[in-house]
Amino acid sequence: MRAKVVFLLLFFATTIKVFSQQEIQITGHVTDGVKPIENVNVYVKNAAVGTYTDSEGYYELMVLESDKLIYSFQGKEKQIFKVSDISKNHDVVLISEINELDAVTVERSKYRVRSQKALFDAYNVEKDIIKNKFQLLDKKTSGYALEIREGDQINPASGNILGVLQTMFAGVKISPKGNPNLTTRPETPGAVIYMRGANSLQHPTEAVYDVDGMVYTNPPLFLDLNNIKRIARLPSLGGLAVYGTLGKGGVFIINTKSANVSPTKEHLAFRARENAKERYEAKTIPHEQEKNNWPTYLRELYASSDFSEAKSIYLRHKKMYNNSSYFVLDVVSYFLDQHSEKKLHNQIIADSDIVTKGSIELSRALGLILEYYGDLEASRSTYLDVLKRWPHSPQAYLDLSQIFLKTHENTKALRILNRYNGLIDKKLLTPEEGGSHDIILSELGGLAKKYTNKTVEKDLRTKKNMGDTRITLEWNDDQAGFLFHFVDPSKNFFVWDNSIEDEEVRHTNFPQIATTKEYFIPKNAENGIWKVNVNYLGNGRIKPTYLRAIVQYHYGLSNERVETKLYRVSIKGKVQELFNISQNNLLVGAN
Repeated sequence: MRAKVVFLLLFFATTIKVFSQQEIQITGHVTDGVKPIENVNVYVKNAAVGTYTDSEGYYELMVLESDKLIYSFQGKEKQIFKVSDISKNHDVVLISEINELDAVTVERSKYRVRSQKALFDAYNVEKDIIKNKFQLLDKKTSGYALEIREGDQINPASGNILGVLQTMFAGVKISPKGNPNLTTRPETPGAVIYMRGANSLQHPTEAVYDVDGMVYTNPPLFLDLNNIKRIARLPSLGGLAVYGTLGKGGVFIINTKSANVSPTKEHLAFRARENAKERYEAKTIPHEQEKNNWPTYLRELYASSDFSEAKSIYLRHKKMYNNSSYFVLDVVSYFLDQHSEKKLHNQIIADSDIVTKGSIELSRALGLILEYYGDLEASRSTYLDVLKRWPHSPQAYLDLSQIFLKTHENTKALRILNRYNGLIDKKLLTPEEGGSHDIILSELGGLAKKYTNKTVEKDLRTKKNMGDTRITLEWNDDQAGFLFHFVDPSKNFFVWDNSIEDEEVRHTNFPQIATTKEYFIPKNAENGIWKVNVNYLGNGRIKPTYLRAIVQYHYGLSNERVETKLYRVSIKGKVQELFNISQNNLLVGAN
């Protein structure tokens, strides 16, 4: 067994070293949305590595996955991307720079032009804003002939998305695929849209569909019409400018409610109240209301009377949903929660492709569920697989070390954390400052002191925090946005804002790492009930996010006590009550 552990650690080190040192070539074009931009400065943040675009707007650059790329051009807004979040062929659209100080803005054609952050905040308030694959567009200032419609204008009798587009936009022609001169009905198999007239081009091209940043060349018939937030039509010339040849037949941009993570009116009002330092008066809902948002199969499972009935319900829905990894996560969670002794969850996982899909969000969610409900061996195997597949993820080291501690493999936990620390020192791994990195160093310090009687220079487990109550919040999807509210007995409050970063563009189709944060309630804090609430902002994937809360009382002392809770969150824009912490350090209240 010792030899196997040493082999695995050597494998991790070799994999990480090769991965971290290998350069990646990034190529692409930079435009202003209409024409290429020459001499754009494309460079790596905090490094002497860069290049300029040529007359066609083309660039190529060798970078590392841990780098951040900056695109800069005079008169245009600078854009910053994590290399780990983009593809090797990365096109960029630079928009005109806005001289904005508070409420003072520059005007173009009598309308004000706003930054992407301002458009993001205004999305739920103003109906002339649409989100495409690249950026947010304001109809009044985009420069394109955008037509935008609201989802509440959809007639449910339209049947599918083709029928919706035909009724919402004039001149939409539904034809059999490859026969633009013919017309057909929306429900006809193989039906497509030719946005421009069949005689206007020698070779008419079908329209494409940008759904929450994912571009589909076939009509997205899978869309739930009730889940559509906003639709825009971008004609062929605009589509060609923004999407290249893929958009020459025109583009329909579709934003769903589930992928909408912009702040609500209530969220904006909450910010205003926070800035005004008002006392905590947020309207909250119990986490139990999440059950109202559950899919039908999950409600039916929890309403079943015994294992036999539950298994029958699972098998009936499996025919329709088994390709959905979140269906697998839900039913695994249910059978572990209600019928763990039957071990059916192992067969459900084996019958699915959730492990082989290569998604860190899915793998980590599965690990969290298995760990929470006590199948530590399966969770250990899942976290080990995550580290093998994503050795560049600091969170993977933390997850595996924590499961080793639960399975009483303390020396293995210490080795994993020491390996992480060594890779950080050698600059072969990029730390998540303020997140998992701080927690890893805390855990490493505690383990080193306990099992080797040595101290770690970077140990963050300081005397200041000893005896405090530490709250660690972890979630499986790094695209998820949260506002965590920590409220003391006097209704003073602190908010963690984990919404979209101001300076970086985060692409939901290139997931990377999970996220962890910690918060301390001092041992001499005010007596009474402390509340921890959350406003979930969504994850852009039209899927729930799994959130784990770990509360450590008397942190770092011999009488330290730990309580854990796992939440499936899907309701957006509402402040949910997670749990309360009383003066005598008991976890009470919300489930």
